[in-house]
Amino acid sequence: MAYIIRYFINCKGLIIDVRNNGGGSLDYSKKLASYFFKEETVTGFMSHKTGDGHSEFSTPVELKTPADENVQWQRPVIVLTNRMSYSATNDFVNRMKQAPNARIVGDKTGGGGGLPLSSELQNGWLVRFSSSPMFDSKMQSTEWGIEPDVCDSVKVSDQAKGIDTIIETAIKLLK
Repeated sequence: MAYIIRYFINCKGLIIDVRNNGGGSLDYSKKLASYFFKEETVTGFMSHKTGDGHSEFSTPVELKTPADENVQWQRPVIVLTNRMSYSATNDFVNRMKQAPNARIVGDKTGGGGGLPLSSELQNGWLVRFSSSPMFDSKMQSTEWGIEPDVCDSVKVSDQAKGIDTIIETAIKLLK
């Protein structure tokens, strides 16, 4: 990713499309976000389960996004999201909401992000849930999704024509 960001260093802006991304590694989320920060920033909090009780969680621990030592993108960046952006992608969006030159465009994310666990119910259904609740820097839960800075969606009629109005909105914002 550092190579790619350096490759585009002369561009006026950057668009990162994380729509329909089910997540991945929280470490990679933090690393990618670090390219867009000038200094280490507290971008969220996480609690951990401490007992069997419904509300037995640890005191929230700070999640910091460092500034990468070698790559610091200081131009506008737009992150495209939708309701299918989950888990570590949700974490990345949360971090980017606080990056100095970033804007989030699209729809609310799908949420999640706190070290998911899966379990099978007696009827054979699988349940997946966050075992460690995550919060933004203002201690607002991010488990149910993150609102974009600019709300936009692709209309079915535009999609049928191959038009992505969310990317069009992002391009307009970069001009």
